[in-house]
Amino acid sequence: MGSSIRRRKSAVKCLERGLEPGQAPAPVVRFIEQRLAQWDMNRLIGELLEAAFFGYQPAELTWAKDGRHLVVTDVVGKPPEWFTFDTENRLRFQAQQSGLAGELLPPRKFVVATQDATFDNPYGFADLSLCFWPVTFKKAGWSFWMRFSEKYGTPWVVGVSSAVARTRRISARCCTPSSRWCRMRWRLSRMTAVLNSRSPPPKVRRAVCIKT
Repeated sequence: MGSSIRRRKSAVKCLERGLEPGQAPAPVVRFIEQRLAQWDMNRLIGELLEAAFFGYQPAELTWAKDGRHLVVTDVVGKPPEWFTFDTENRLRFQAQQSGLAGELLPPRKFVVATQDATFDNPYGFADLSLCFWPVTFKKAGWSFWMRFSEKYGTPWVVGVSSAVARTRRISARCCTPSSRWCRMRWRLSRMTAVLNSRSPPPKVRRAVCIKT
């Protein structure tokens, strides 16, 4: 997912960009070109492209006085979770002292890049919202399977004897104190020997184990 996002941003940054003067006077065009040349366009494009993934992306404008003009010196993207919209679709900053309503921002201080935003949904449409549940179920499935394998993946050893008389001999041979199967016997809750005899088999309290 991260590699796809980076490729998409890199493809947009590699496109040709420029300023079409149209009918604007030459001094105005030169003034705007000088202002744009001072901006870090690659960083700015990368930050504004977050609107395609999260639905909206606020950006703060930094103003400064340049002679007789008031110009924008920088545009910096801010985290979308810091902001919200009110009932009139005005951008508000969720400050700690402003409560749930948020703080109304001054005009011409912020711009918002959105994707498919409407009056009913000013937050836009986030492409990453389509990936949330598939990724969540995938991670939860792997986590459940690893815990299940760790808990129930231990092998259980069951011995099979064909006669009641051989049961004690097999148990005495393989369930010695030094046998590893004897140590495993105490970990198992209950194991029953399968006896191929006509009479009902007696209750076996010890595990019948076979060395391999």
